[in-house]
Amino acid sequence: MKNLTSFLKNAIDEHGVPGMAALQFDLKGITAQGVAGVRKVGTEDLITIKDLFHIGSCTKSMTATMIARLVEREKLKWTSTIAEIFPDLKAKIHPDYHAVHLKQLLCHRSGLPEDGKPDPEIFPKVRALKGDLRQQRRELLQIVMRKPPASEPGSKSAYSNFGYAIAGAMAETVVRKRWEELMRELIFQPLRMSAGFGAPMGKYAPWGHTMMNNKRIAIPPGPLADNPPALGPAGTAHCTLTDWMKYASLHLKGASGEKNLLLKPESFAALHADDYNQDYAMGWVTGEREWAKGKILFHNGSNTLWHAMVVLSIPRKTGYLIATNDGSSGAAACESVFKKMIEE
Repeated sequence: MKNLTSFLKNAIDEHGVPGMAALQFDLKGITAQGVAGVRKVGTEDLITIKDLFHIGSCTKSMTATMIARLVEREKLKWTSTIAEIFPDLKAKIHPDYHAVHLKQLLCHRSGLPEDGKPDPEIFPKVRALKGDLRQQRRELLQIVMRKPPASEPGSKSAYSNFGYAIAGAMAETVVRKRWEELMRELIFQPLRMSAGFGAPMGKYAPWGHTMMNNKRIAIPPGPLADNPPALGPAGTAHCTLTDWMKYASLHLKGASGEKNLLLKPESFAALHADDYNQDYAMGWVTGEREWAKGKILFHNGSNTLWHAMVVLSIPRKTGYLIATNDGSSGAAACESVFKKMIEE
């Protein structure tokens, strides 16, 4: 097995991030891995391969995969609409959203505005939500869908974290379980993943980092170390890279045509299809890349304190996972390691 530690150390030296981990795999398992750096600036507490990393928006494809399992069980349809799932809320949301369906939410075509940067009017209201998470997500839906859509639903792509939270609420409503429970039952447990939600905590838990006054600051685990829990379906999962590989490998195998997996072949095809010709499927950036010799599935994620990326080359039947406990320079650090990995 190839050791990737030298790539990670070089990225840490160049970009100043505290710690990193990377893993490469094929259809049979791990082919390369490595770790470098520390869990928290100012300490000598070293990152290990057992450490948990927050994967941010890489959670989105997990949410879509969980929903695909519910579609297979006929609990939902890709065309299930807001009005069908939430008939009691129709009077509390703008009527132009009534016909928005699940696939549009998962492909960022719902008409909701782009929200890569938190809306100063809406985000504090979501942060202030308390109590049962199912109810929080119902309230989130009413907050973000009260105003008219930013564009005609279905007409254009606009990356929406709120759209994924609402898709998660649709799943919660038909099964009457929290999104977190559904993720454990339908994704993590079948794949034997020891994953969780929010900022990692415990023995193998690095701290996330950000820059303040030109100084890198470690943020202790807690409510302010992650996005609001109501946004869970859009990006609050954490796991080790070894466990993350179990999930990513599922999609690599599914896209490669393997059978007898967690999902049916037609479900993988639906999840990976770019039906709107926007280089985005359900939780996956997609397209063709020369280095990959064809189609890739890709996503990155950050809650501003961490950065992670997953890349799958379908023709090469190879996957790449990279993560760091830094949100300020994390994207550049992960990208530099990735470039080294595909050059090998």
